Amino acid sequence: MNRIWGHTLSTAILALAAGSAFPACVHNDGSLFVDGVLFPPTPAGGICTYTASPTAQALSRGLVDAALTDSYTPFFLVGSALIAQGAAATPQAETSRLTLQGVDVRVVDPVDNSQWMNADVLTAATIEPASGSTPSYVALAASIMDATAIAHFNPQGSTSGSKLAEVYVKFYGTTLGGQYIESDEFLYPVDVCYGCLVSFPPGALVTYAPTANPPVVKSAYCSGAVAATTTTVPCIIGQDQPVDCQACYDLSSACSGLIQ
Repeated sequence: MNRIWGHTLSTAILALAAGSAFPACVHNDGSLFVDGVLFPPTPAGGICTYTASPTAQALSRGLVDAALTDSYTPFFLVGSALIAQGAAATPQAETSRLTLQGVDVRVVDPVDNSQWMNADVLTAATIEPASGSTPSYVALAASIMDATAIAHFNPQGSTSGSKLAEVYVKFYGTTLGGQYIESDEFLYPVDVCYGCLVSFPPGALVTYAPTANPPVVKSAYCSGAVAATTTTVPCIIGQDQPVDCQACYDLSSACSGLIQ
């Protein structure tokens, strides 16, 4: 009887040891979390530099123009509160440094709770260990609405309306020690409009009059016949920032400057 008990105990210990050798899936939004969505900066030399800081300007909700784009890719501010545990005297893999690998995305219509995107979107970034009680942050882009989702929420050519999408994101990755970790779901509301982000300076809009003599067929300013009033182009045309009609004239008829 004692031999059987000893054999059973040994087997249990071996099973426990084997189980501890493999990292478990860890849901810990206290260690990995989404702080928010960063407001697009003003481009400098055609380059947009996002500041990975909780004091940076943030967006409370997104805005995507279906007349200009069929995807939406904002920059998220993701933080880590994991503290470095390694000792300088005994070099080893630092398990508190995170490598982000992707984000689970769900796009939901709040009117009927129908789901218009459910995807695993790849992205890549490394977050350094936190400094004491101060989290470490990284800014990274993620495509959270695809063409199918935007087409569903597109208000069908009306420049006066928009439709709201509820976007849920959950970032995931591993520590350098091999432990899987994921954040909690972050809800980000996004309005989809048609033509609302196109900017027209004074005099750019013209009334379309095909029977006039000569007929009005295009806006001189928007078509480029008149010098542009601005040289600034948003970080990504069609999302969160207005764009001059001349800068998007070849992209969409919504930038023509013509009104009926």
